[in-house]
Amino acid sequence: MSKSIRVRILNRDYSLQVDRRNEQRVRKMAQYVDTRIRQFQQDHPDQSDITGPVIVALGIAEELFAEREEWTAAENDRNADIGELIASLDAVLVSGGSSTLSRKGRGGPG
Repeated sequence: MSKSIRVRILNRDYSLQVDRRNEQRVRKMAQYVDTRIRQFQQDHPDQSDITGPVIVALGIAEELFAEREEWTAAENDRNADIGELIASLDAVLVSGGSSTLSRKGRGGPG
């Protein structure tokens, strides 16, 4: 169910419709964005008012993309490992269980 909340970023209120289950997460995200923009503005006081939000948005997008790439690479590695395990198990089953893997799995000498 949806709920209307207000968040404040750079002294400006924004009304948002959020799922009730996500309210705290959205509030944390707004606080994160506000903090990042304020930090940028503090570190770069000579920049225009719009530069901070744009640079911060690009920085957050870069973090998101990097996390997605890492997740995808890890998922691909897991899938490759699973494929190798399936191939090994298939080989054991086809050979009638005469491989080292099957002997270890049955408690036999390895």
